Amino acid sequence: MKKLNIAIIGLGRVGLPFLLFLENKGFDLTGIDRNIEIVNSLNNKKMPFLEKGCDNLLKKSKAHFSEDIEIIKKNKCEFIFITVGTPLRDNIEVNLSHINKVLKNLLKILKKGQTIILRSTIGPETSSYVKNYLEQKTNFKVGKDLFLAFCPERIAENLALKEFAELPQIIGVEDNKSYKKTEKIFKKTNVKIF
Repeated sequence: MKKLNIAIIGLGRVGLPFLLFLENKGFDLTGIDRNIEIVNSLNNKKMPFLEKGCDNLLKKSKAHFSEDIEIIKKNKCEFIFITVGTPLRDNIEVNLSHINKVLKNLLKILKKGQTIILRSTIGPETSSYVKNYLEQKTNFKVGKDLFLAFCPERIAENLALKEFAELPQIIGVEDNKSYKKTEKIFKKTNVKIF
């Protein structure tokens, strides 16, 4: 059985430990971050922050790290996790500007059959917003040509690897095909799925 190729966009406290966790479960990983210092640090096998267990995983990692989103196309990534920051605005509304930038850049390289998985902290209706955005800006239909899920993270700093392995995973979707595609990843991690 061939390995699934996964890209993770956003290599902060959620994305990077998650990338290392998934790679340790046997997936091929590509990490993308617009911060060239983070990318250089990772290519030199140095963690940009402390997270229990990640140093050892990074030292043996074969993941590809880049600031260029085009690497998703080059590496033929079937799954794209978006783990960029979503800070709160003054009125407690989630700021989607980073997700919007990612979506805009993805438009150039999206291919039929890919699955996009939102893992950033987002508010209600964001998945529908992303679905509508993708369908308006491309010729793809979500659930038929592209697949979309929301899989929230719930981790505490310095416990990420432990919690990825132990906490049940929620998969939120609007169609069954998106669920089945996303489930393929989490089944292999042996976590309970909701």
